[in-house]
Amino acid sequence: MQTFSGKLYEAMEWITKFAYLQLLWILGSLAGFVILGIYPATAAAFSVVRQWLNGNQSEKLLPLFISYYRQDFVKTNLLGLWVTFLLLLIYLDIFYLQQNASLLAIPFFAFMFIISLYLLYVFPVYAHFEYSVAQIIKNSFLLPLVSPAATVSQVISTGLLVVIYVFFPALAVIFGMSLFAFLTTWNARFAFHKLES
Repeated sequence: MQTFSGKLYEAMEWITKFAYLQLLWILGSLAGFVILGIYPATAAAFSVVRQWLNGNQSEKLLPLFISYYRQDFVKTNLLGLWVTFLLLLIYLDIFYLQQNASLLAIPFFAFMFIISLYLLYVFPVYAHFEYSVAQIIKNSFLLPLVSPAATVSQVISTGLLVVIYVFFPALAVIFGMSLFAFLTTWNARFAFHKLES
């Protein structure tokens, strides 16, 4: 019974951590009026999750998040410009396909899929390596190829998470970014180990 109580307490502790990190991500985004805040907040969330996965779970979450948020404010916004550009390309592809259903749909879907894979690695790469923005951009393109197994796991876990969020929108509000950061960072670590070896 004590074992069950211990596991239940641990589960509740992790749920609280994810919810708290999500709240900090929202507040961090708002602190930069969303436009200047969302990418530093996202980078900070991924950096915190990386610390958790490395076994550092004792440090207080608020000061840890704030330190990461401030640390590379300009760098993460520069990286965010690139990410925004790619998201805009995906949006334009979707808009084009809605207006023009044709044989071009296949390469357009392929392009969107490749860009989506790339985006799954951008912030895990930022959090894991001391790279410049240019190096992050380059290596995030290579990682899906370095470890296909990790990439398949990324696609499956992200797809399942999106489905859960669609059917249970409240969970997206409570855990949206924090759980996404955890899953993508956890999967990306396998690609990192392979790249480093």
